[in-house]
Amino acid sequence: MRDATNIADILTERYGFDSEPQVRLFNASATYAGVFQALEHLRDRVGAEDNVVVYFAGRRPYRGRGRRLSWQQQPLCAAALRYLDKEAPGAFAVSDLIQYVKRTVPNNANQLPHAGVLFKTGDLDGEMVLM
Repeated sequence: MRDATNIADILTERYGFDSEPQVRLFNASATYAGVFQALEHLRDRVGAEDNVVVYFAGRRPYRGRGRRLSWQQQPLCAAALRYLDKEAPGAFAVSDLIQYVKRTVPNNANQLPHAGVLFKTGDLDGEMVLM
């Protein structure tokens, strides 16, 4: 929950995203029905000129020494937060953030992030720019 909250807070406070239409689903509310209802809610509230960010993260417990379970921060989220909070220039394209994450995550974790185009979405090859 902390990762998603941190991402939402940075986008709202630093980049001017509107906090009103945000929908945050955690734990028991993040079911198939809950996600579907949240997407319908967003569909009814956003217009053709609006940007929508969907952040999905899942975690699994890490069992370190002994029997205690701890939760690891997702390397992808850590890289995105670092870029948004400290590395980003005054204005940047989302593709810059994606390239940063793709470059830094494999250096710090056994993960290889992928990014790509959402096909047949009807966009005109635009890109979201954060300032």
